Amino acid sequence: MVMLGFVGFLDDYIKITRSAASAEQDGKIVGQDFAGVSFAVLALQFHGDRNLTRSEHLSFVRDIGAISFGAVGFVIFAL
Repeated sequence: MVMLGFVGFLDDYIKITRSAASAEQDGKIVGQDFAGVSFAVLALQFHGDRNLTRSEHLSFVRDIGAISFGAVGFVIFAL
């Protein structure tokens, strides 16, 4: 949330100071993508008690079959 709030703040600040609304839209999307990928990678690195903080499986089908994203698939799904 903090990273996305910072990206939004920078986007608003740039819009106010430069008066260019559409030129920085690509930068905002890149910033949001960076925040999402960073969060997903960090989520894969930290393990909580009983490994409940992260999973590479879809939670509603984990018990039915072995549908797993893998680490790269999880990052793309989280993004």
